Amino acid sequence: MADRVLQNHTQSYHPVGQRFRGRYLSITSYKRAGTPVATPVWFVSQDGRLLVETEAASGKVKRIRRSPDVQIALCTATGRLRGEQVPAVAEFLPDSQVRAGERLIKDKYRADLVVIAPLRRLQSALHPGRPRSSPVILAITPTGHLANARATLAGGAPQELTALAVAHGGPSTEGKPRGQARS
Repeated sequence: MADRVLQNHTQSYHPVGQRFRGRYLSITSYKRAGTPVATPVWFVSQDGRLLVETEAASGKVKRIRRSPDVQIALCTATGRLRGEQVPAVAEFLPDSQVRAGERLIKDKYRADLVVIAPLRRLQSALHPGRPRSSPVILAITPTGHLANARATLAGGAPQELTALAVAHGGPSTEGKPRGQARS
């Protein structure tokens, strides 16, 4: 029951679908030397993750294959951040799930695709030496939202929630009566 309570409590404060409402997401991945590279992308929210479609040969895919730790934030189409960056982990969905991910993104961005699709075809035609690679779907799971919920829990949540947050690496209760986290 405590797991369900923390899950519901965490989601009520920072569910992925509500926290990341918008049209563009900035994904910051890191070069081998640690230099951050931010890229604005389209995204959809599904099952607590953010799904992003990109080309398999893109720079962000190469960087994420090397290190799946990324930073994400809502942004404008040009990449200007509209919120605080949140740590997240990116993974690649299996090929069997790529079509479903593409469908979700096409449903959300149907009107935008009327303009963008012809531009993508034109771009491909202008760069014949650079063939378009196959699409991949990134599943991005924010890791910072649980930390934010932990901070809220430490400020006076019911005992079972605080105890569960501590069990998951939250504030220590060392030296305090059970259920009271250190301020």
